Formats: sequence, structure tokens, C-alpha cells
Amino acid sequence: GQITVGADGDLTLIRREEWILQRSDLEYRHRQSPFVGSRLAARVVRTMVRGVTVWEDGRARAAPVGRLVRRDPNAPPARTRNGRNETSAECNDEERTRSDGPNAV
Repeated sequence: GQITVGADGDLTLIRREEWILQRSDLEYRHRQSPFVGSRLAARVVRTMVRGVTVWEDGRARAAPVGRLVRRDPNAPPARTRNGRNETSAECNDEERTRSDGPNAV
């Protein structure tokens, strides 16, 4: 992307400071994360979406401004890393439940 007049203007500003993530820092419904207790190198201090400040000083500052981006129905099927189609009709139950690291289906 780019930062120019007419561009979306999605930016995240950070302050470089070391800190340890606590469960109370999590902003989502289920306050669980494998990163709780991790030492982090920076904090988000402000987030702007399409030029509107949506997050600042640890709180939401605007109503949600996200939008659904629909997939082109004429586009070819998306592929997984191992080249298989992502549609459930393209893989059997064994493939759906197998876990083989980053190439799991």
C-alpha cells in the first residue's frame, strides 16, 4: 500500500516499549491467548482505518468501519498450501481432520 491522498489510509502507530502481555490486556470475548506472558517489543497507540481513528489510548474511538469483501463467484477455487481445493467436497473426512503442521487441511 501507500500513504497518499485518495489511498485507504489504514495505519497502525506503535510506541516501541518492552512489556509483558497479560490476560487483562486482551480485548476480545474469550481472554485466552498463547501469547499471554510473552514479552513484546511495542504497543499499538493508534489505529486508523480509511483515515478515521478507530483505536487510541487503549480504547475504541469509532463505530466499526470494516466491510465485507465478497469473493468473485467466477474466480477459480482457492487452493491450500498443498494445492488441494478448499471446498469440503474436494477432501474426505480423514484429510479434514488430519493435522500435519502448516500444511494441514
